[in-house]
Amino acid sequence: MAVGAGAAVFAVKALLAGDLKQAGFLAIFAVTFGGMGFGMLAFGLTGRKRAAQQELLERQYPDRPWLWKKEWRTGIIPGAGKKRATFTWWFAIIWNAVSAPLPFVVLREFKTGNTAALLGLLFPLIGIGLLIWAVRETIRYRKFGRSSLDLITRPGVVGGGIRAHLKTSTVIVPEDGLHITLTCIRRYVTGSGKNRSTHETFLWRDEATVHDLPRDPSGGLRVPIEFRIPRDARPTDESDPSDKIIWRLEAQASVTGVDYFAQFEVPVFATGESTDPSPESAERKRESAGYARPENSPITVSESASGLEIHFPAARNPGAAFAATLFFAIWSGMLWLIIHLDAGFIFVTVFGVFEILLFFIVLSQWLGVTDVRVEHDVVIVRSGLIFWKRTTRLRTDMIERVEAVIGMRSGNNVYYAIRITGKDDTKVGAGGGVRDKREADWIAARIASAAGLADGAA
Repeated sequence: MAVGAGAAVFAVKALLAGDLKQAGFLAIFAVTFGGMGFGMLAFGLTGRKRAAQQELLERQYPDRPWLWKKEWRTGIIPGAGKKRATFTWWFAIIWNAVSAPLPFVVLREFKTGNTAALLGLLFPLIGIGLLIWAVRETIRYRKFGRSSLDLITRPGVVGGGIRAHLKTSTVIVPEDGLHITLTCIRRYVTGSGKNRSTHETFLWRDEATVHDLPRDPSGGLRVPIEFRIPRDARPTDESDPSDKIIWRLEAQASVTGVDYFAQFEVPVFATGESTDPSPESAERKRESAGYARPENSPITVSESASGLEIHFPAARNPGAAFAATLFFAIWSGMLWLIIHLDAGFIFVTVFGVFEILLFFIVLSQWLGVTDVRVEHDVVIVRSGLIFWKRTTRLRTDMIERVEAVIGMRSGNNVYYAIRITGKDDTKVGAGGGVRDKREADWIAARIASAAGLADGAA
């Protein structure tokens, strides 16, 4: 804050002296760092009040942590649409304010023969992308208004489930239904100081698509939502701010223009109702019995007198493959620019290593195939590229379970993989890139059944 105030004073002096260019730069600096300073001060003051309230609730409900948050306590969780739009604007404004002087600095350095300075233009380009992001989030919020999640079960129960109603402000008519996901996430922080970074790992996820969207008499929609939660799932745990377990429910629908999207953090805990008597494998087996696969699924499943055969073809997810290719092309362009500008050995080496990694990712997206065959007392998995495959054989009496697990992530999309686990804890991949969670569970159950496992897929 003091830095921002000092910059403001120098900006005024430069303006009075007639140096408009210097005054402009200093004004941007003053607004950026002064605003950040006042924001941090306000956050600190309100943070103390919230901490005191939180401590009081923790003492009042020591054994019921789902009552520690107001929205969990009331059972009405507001969507994050307005907060997300506000955050994107603040982030975009601060980024662009800081990077605004860079084009002038880059131009001055370039005129002196410092061609490597052109790399500095990446920051203003990122700023343009952030502005586009902020505009889209604002359009989304103005188009769909507020959404909320009304909890029926408070909290969601490990080994039980969660039930709620999704309420929207406007009527949404998606052609492909409303896609709902419930995800258990480990959010953790690595590094310290300037090197701190936050990561998210998906531990478990379930999905459902709702086509019957009841209207709410007060306007908008009121959509019933229900998920089962396995008894071995990790409950919500925010005791360590640097390593938390959170549960996130998301709803999205493809419509004309900007798509609908809503996100909620929901409470999931182990309670006295966590008495799930049946293992997850049995539940999945019962579900898969009446499952109808998507007609447009690229994965082929056939059964003959010799056994079960499943083929995961190349380029089965062209959207994800194209996105990976586009990113690879952009990265390759950046590497070429770094080499051309002679930016130094370290930059070339780091970018070059990632270039090789991205190349193999793109190659596997377009040419990766897997064939699974279950015959008699053996499961044969042949996986690799179209022109090269590795063969793995597993005796059926040595298989512990077959399950669908979270595999690749592309943006907010999750692609599932089939994993065979042996009794010696050996793990073998048996196909991947399955977009539909129900289809992945169904494939796992078919392999498990063909292998003669008593409980089916776990």
